[in-house]
Amino acid sequence: MKVEIYDVRPLAIIGVCLLLFIGLAVWWLDVDIKILFWNMVGAAVFIGGWLNAYGLATQTYQIWKSGRGEGHSIQMYGLFLFIQVSLALNGVRHDDWMQASGMFASMVPTIWSVALIRHFLKNPRS
Repeated sequence: MKVEIYDVRPLAIIGVCLLLFIGLAVWWLDVDIKILFWNMVGAAVFIGGWLNAYGLATQTYQIWKSGRGEGHSIQMYGLFLFIQVSLALNGVRHDDWMQASGMFASMVPTIWSVALIRHFLKNPRS
């Protein structure tokens, strides 16, 4: 079984360029740093949630493609799901749609991974 490794360096380069652009905009436009900081934190949480969803989706695809549940822990995915639900509910409570959307998006592949692992442990492909 060949495992594909995805290169995240382009995402890191884009992130650094965005931070530099925002820093230059703050300096040039003389924006309130505190407001900008919290907006940047919100954007980082939003991007992180969707990157988490992407990473879990690729893991789910690998489970589906291999047809094997061995080597994957349902308990670990359950812990991921608990963390995602907690952060999503925190986002809803504080009316932070950026945090809530990223965590809700992450829950979909996590639930799908648990379902696939359970299915393939009970009915392994040969």
